[in-house]
Amino acid sequence: KDGQYAVASWGEFKSADPYRTDLFAPNSLASTSRVVDLRAVKKKHPTFTFDLTNAFFHAPEDEECYVDPPAEWLDEEEQKTGARDWMWRLIRQLYGRRKAPRHFLKYAAGVLKGFGCEQCPLKRPASLGTQDETCYWSFAWTMAMARALLARIRTAEGMYISGNTKHVENLIKLLDLVDCKVKPTPMVKRSAGIELAEPSKLYRRCVGILLFFNLDRGDIQYCVKELSQSMSAPTELAFAKLKHLVRYLSGSRDYSYFFPVEAEAFEIDARSDTDWAGCLITRRSTTCGSIMVGDCVLYDFCRAQAIVALSSAESEFFGGVSVASEALFVQVVLYFAGIHLTNKLSLDSSAARAILTRS
Repeated sequence: KDGQYAVASWGEFKSADPYRTDLFAPNSLASTSRVVDLRAVKKKHPTFTFDLTNAFFHAPEDEECYVDPPAEWLDEEEQKTGARDWMWRLIRQLYGRRKAPRHFLKYAAGVLKGFGCEQCPLKRPASLGTQDETCYWSFAWTMAMARALLARIRTAEGMYISGNTKHVENLIKLLDLVDCKVKPTPMVKRSAGIELAEPSKLYRRCVGILLFFNLDRGDIQYCVKELSQSMSAPTELAFAKLKHLVRYLSGSRDYSYFFPVEAEAFEIDARSDTDWAGCLITRRSTTCGSIMVGDCVLYDFCRAQAIVALSSAESEFFGGVSVASEALFVQVVLYFAGIHLTNKLSLDSSAARAILTRS
């Protein structure tokens, strides 16, 4: 933020113990970011979003630490007192210190516990009130706070969840596609192309925006995954695919997920599908997964598999295991939130199903 103090803690980077566990804060996960929305819709609870100004400054400093004041402050103080030999002692966590995010999380969790909330032992960034049905809090850091500011529209029938369309507007302006003709599909699959000579910086910037926006657009996740693989050396074809996707988004910017009120939630429906050896360069497969509860899409993803599968059955098996692990994690978090459901895994490969039933 403008005018916000921050510190460059070079000493911590040079002398930090590699085995320290207090330096990094746990981040939120996309797989559980819609648990609050699901419970709010099914229980008909109201939801609220809040943010903190200069969040780290709320958390107290737990050790004796001194920093050099900014040069501008020293110049101003020298004019007043004639002295420049000043040091600041920290009483609050300062931006730039590696441990500041974790200590802020600890402080914020303590505040929520003071309101009667209980912290999920598995998903550490979340605190959920479970004492009664009228209190339900959620706290998460970084990505989840940004995601919570996305559009949530409540109606009598349910909730609409959509991404922030300002990202689409930004992409359209960056690629000069203001009056473009929209495309009916997000991507046309083609082979590799010639490496770009100049606009690689623009390509990376646009794909970076898409990587954030695609968290709430399952229909473009495979395309964004394909585009991200060319970020180190973009090609002319990759740039053409990028423009094709933005043209598609131009005509579908208002697409939303819908969480219906009336749909019954009997189980967690986890669905898996893979694109065997879809990458023409690495021959790695891609796992696509969707986790639903009562017609509500809690999480969908698209990611490349870590190893090269030697058959379609093998790639489908790896994909099924990946989706099942995500579903088990969601099941535990839902259980903590008071929603007790069983898991069901669906695959379209009979060979992969046979392998899983024998495992």
